[in-house]
Amino acid sequence: MNEIYIEPLLEVYDWETMDPKDRWDQEQLIELERFLELEQLALMQDELEQIQQTEAVQTLQQEQRNHKELIQLQQWENIVFLIQQYNQD
Repeated sequence: MNEIYIEPLLEVYDWETMDPKDRWDQEQLIELERFLELEQLALMQDELEQIQQTEAVQTLQQEQRNHKELIQLQQWENIVFLIQQYNQD
């Protein structure tokens, strides 16, 4: 028989023949593992949200720097234009 079919059957057999206390312990262990998996998912979600918030703040800060640099460039161009106008007169 193929091992793919045998392993689940053995697991069911082991489960059914298990001592009730051992079965209860195993159920508690399975429940704890599921809880830990959910906790891990929650932590990963929190981390992802923090990363997204950090990236959003960094993007906003970069946009503000770009805007400030654009204003400075426009002011510089205005100064150069005014100097050229002054020199032509």
